[in-house]
Amino acid sequence: GYVPGRPVAQTGNPEAELSGMFPEASPAQVKEALARTRGDKAAAAEWLLGQPATRQQGGRPPVVPDVARDFVESLWAEYILKQDQAVGKFLSSRRLSADVVQVLEAKEDQIREARDHRAAISKLAAEWGAPFPGGPSAAGGPSKMPVVQATPVRQGAGSIPFGQVVQGRPMQGGPGYAPRPSGRRKAVLIGINYFGTQAQLRGCINDVHNMQRLLVETYGWRADNMQILTDDNPRSMPTRANITQALHWLVEGVQPGDVLFLHFSGHGAQQEDPHGFEEDGMNETILPTDFKRAGMMTDDQIGDIVVKNLPEGVRLTAVMDCCHSGTGLDLPFSWTQRGWREETNPYHSRGDVQMFSGCEDHDTSSDASTAYGAAGGAMTTALCDVLRSNPSPTYPQLIHELNVVMGRRGFSQRAQLTSSQCFEFDRPFLLDDIMPNRNPSIGRIFRRKFPPQPRHMQGPLANMLGIGAAVFGGLILGDMVGGLLFGGY
Repeated sequence: GYVPGRPVAQTGNPEAELSGMFPEASPAQVKEALARTRGDKAAAAEWLLGQPATRQQGGRPPVVPDVARDFVESLWAEYILKQDQAVGKFLSSRRLSADVVQVLEAKEDQIREARDHRAAISKLAAEWGAPFPGGPSAAGGPSKMPVVQATPVRQGAGSIPFGQVVQGRPMQGGPGYAPRPSGRRKAVLIGINYFGTQAQLRGCINDVHNMQRLLVETYGWRADNMQILTDDNPRSMPTRANITQALHWLVEGVQPGDVLFLHFSGHGAQQEDPHGFEEDGMNETILPTDFKRAGMMTDDQIGDIVVKNLPEGVRLTAVMDCCHSGTGLDLPFSWTQRGWREETNPYHSRGDVQMFSGCEDHDTSSDASTAYGAAGGAMTTALCDVLRSNPSPTYPQLIHELNVVMGRRGFSQRAQLTSSQCFEFDRPFLLDDIMPNRNPSIGRIFRRKFPPQPRHMQGPLANMLGIGAAVFGGLILGDMVGGLLFGGY
């Protein structure tokens, strides 16, 4: 029988090999397993293992001995040595089938609920024949539980242990490739000043024109391959419906080698995340001109259109110049001074999406005293100025120069970069430089549900919406339009 984690021998007939390993599986099941995993025999075996007709029976642990040993050690580290999230880090660092993860999580629940954690872990170790971390050496010193090191995303290795960071270095393995640019380029540029409202802005339409000039004059993009939505043009008003249509146009028919650009300048806000995926429990949003009637657009909704189904080999660069925009496309990796950090509940996709924003999720896009009177957004203006001066800086140079320019102009915000791919950071920033897919799995990795953490809203946008100032139990009371909790530029 097959044991999870054991390598599958490489032969020339994967169907026959899997049929020999899983005699209970029908030929149709074997073919389905290979089709689901794109011919990866090890992954196909893991999938077959999780099917009721082929699932292992008996009293032995449902994992190979080294997985059983490391899982028991992670339990000891978390519940005895009080190392926070040790079990979660172990589970995220190993490529395990959903069936195995379910078994291990059930065992952890039993340990968590036990009155005597030490005795419960000892019993599990004895049942599985795994070494007990609290054995003879435990009395004389700490457990030998290895610290889970942050590792690059690579094929067959699972995801980065959450809460850890990965230094910008070349990724290992993976099916990805970097195609030659096709020459096909498309851009959507959106600027909303919210004319005639208490929350009217001055600089957002200027931002769009500034960004268009950068793309055309500095990078040679064609203006006729752009859709521009601004609220000073009745024929291209940035309503929710028009923004949705433009986003679909942006990604329609894209092929490997294509290069895309998305820019939004306007009001941003936050809304409670009903799934609890976001680390602050809140979805980031943008506000179309008709958001009072049609509602805001969340990062999940935008990502569903332009990120999740983007093919491998397609590059999308996004610039979000609005409040709460740090993870405005819900991308899985954020660059920090220590390296790449993966979100707790990341959604991995195949395309190359990089987003620059003017602030973190909890920040405003510029100081309140200047936001409503500025002739241009701080992030957009700084980005255009820096790239006109040097169209191909390295990523470290670009982030540094953006922060220097914004700081020199009196803004306290700092540039943020999030990405769908974890790539070597010390490389030139080029709009046509397409990163290959290095994510070993596609889709949502769920590790923990987060409660909403709304914050107080104030300023012209709050006044325009008539939202009360009272806060109770962490939730804002008052008339909330479309679930709006925060706002600003």
